[in-house]
Amino acid sequence: GGSSFAGITVVLTSDVDLVGENWTPIGDEAHPFAGNFDGQEKQITYSFTNESENALKYGGLFGVLCGTDELANPQKISNLTLNVTVVDNGGDSRMGGLSGKAYGNILVEKVNVKGSLFSNKIASGFFGDVKHTSEDAVKRENKAHVEIHDSNNYAAISAPKGVGFAANINGDGYANNDTGLDFVLIGCENHGDITLPEGATNDTVMGGFTGYFQGKNEIFTLTDCANYGDITIDITAHIGKFSVGGISGGGRGTHYYTNVVNEGTITVKDNESVESVKTKNIVGEIGGLIGSASGAKHLKHVENNGDILITTINQRDYGVGGLFGQGNSGTLEVDANDAGAHSIVKCTIKIDSTSDVEATNYRVVGAITGYDANAATKIENTDITVTLSPKSELNYGLAGQGNEFTHTDTKYDNIKNVSFKLTSDEYTSTVNWDGEGNVTVKVT
Repeated sequence: GGSSFAGITVVLTSDVDLVGENWTPIGDEAHPFAGNFDGQEKQITYSFTNESENALKYGGLFGVLCGTDELANPQKISNLTLNVTVVDNGGDSRMGGLSGKAYGNILVEKVNVKGSLFSNKIASGFFGDVKHTSEDAVKRENKAHVEIHDSNNYAAISAPKGVGFAANINGDGYANNDTGLDFVLIGCENHGDITLPEGATNDTVMGGFTGYFQGKNEIFTLTDCANYGDITIDITAHIGKFSVGGISGGGRGTHYYTNVVNEGTITVKDNESVESVKTKNIVGEIGGLIGSASGAKHLKHVENNGDILITTINQRDYGVGGLFGQGNSGTLEVDANDAGAHSIVKCTIKIDSTSDVEATNYRVVGAITGYDANAATKIENTDITVTLSPKSELNYGLAGQGNEFTHTDTKYDNIKNVSFKLTSDEYTSTVNWDGEGNVTVKVT
């Protein structure tokens, strides 16, 4: 039971060191923490081990945060440094350095997370789950709004759904509670490296900031943010689909990126035998910024300077792109309708394979996106310099495979003022558009 602390501000007056004690998270689904918390620039050091027997579903400094119903008066968590050691063996738990779950209207300001988090399921520097509302709540009349300002993750993350800020985001709510969710990050950085735990077999979504957006009613706004953490996954034992992006694993909803940079390297290791791979439905979506892009994605002043390196002894099915691994539906826009915007894609995409066996479905690489099933793509005012290796095994161009803007297509009327220099083991091509749908290709 106890108080929810709704309307009350808890103030931290000194550093707190809980090393040697197994921390009990503040709040759970039945009794969430609803107050404000001002750390006054102090530090909390805690350790939390969640064993498989009697495991908690939500773990962190807070188990569950319950935000307010008022957008103008959100719950506030501020001015705090967390030094965490989280080990989760629960199997179906959500771990966040700040909170395992958050819902409602919440504002996080000037919070830094350090240390490490491990989970068999979900782990994040800040939030495991971000939801519209609680599972048993009545319908919320307005959108939920969760916002993080001027905060950083330095913690190392290891989980199948492992990210820097929020792993699992769903704005659809429960019981027809579909009024939506705004998730906003401004002035934030991820410095923590992210890895896939050894032996993980499925349900993998990883990103420097966010994991997967599950519902159709999320709006994700990312402004003045950068990822410096590397993402490394070994998918040798993996079954099924995986989505990885330097910024976001991807998913549904509408995303707005402005002044967003990825400097982290994505490394995929795969030592599965060729015969074993043939019996599995393996599809990898790997993007410099976003792994799987469904719904509308609007990007302005973005940069991907992070390389994508894949080492494999076989030919699994991959879609790999300098910005997007795969575009499924909706709209993909880069600097569209903004003459002042300018984006940069400058990276190496390398697949080092020792197998001569062909992929069972597709294995495609593009300077912008790997597989693009979307006819509504606009790219403007963007410099693209990508090294693709090796040339002989892959489809090359702006999109490795797709409907509208592959290297061999002629429909370039939605691509303007783009400089495109593609270097492979065999050639260099420079592609320029005149803004009227005409393309000039120079191969040297």
